[in-house]
Amino acid sequence: MKQTPIAKHHTFGPNKLYGFTTKTIYVILFFITIFTIGIPIIQSLYIYPSFVKQIIENTENQAIRTGQHLRRVLLTDYTQNH
Repeated sequence: MKQTPIAKHHTFGPNKLYGFTTKTIYVILFFITIFTIGIPIIQSLYIYPSFVKQIIENTENQAIRTGQHLRRVLLTDYTQNH
């Protein structure tokens, strides 16, 4: 029985997996790990505080506008009734 020769660029071997070297796979895993850890850190240190700051500013602006509106309405009603 005659064996067929293995192609020179086969994808499996001691240092290759699907055409990638072991070093390449470790680099990809390193960056995936960095992103996995980095995204929650960025979210908790930058995005969430900015979001809370924006919500507080909007609430304060709405309170000021509501107070000005009520003052206008109440003073107009008070001056018209007296």
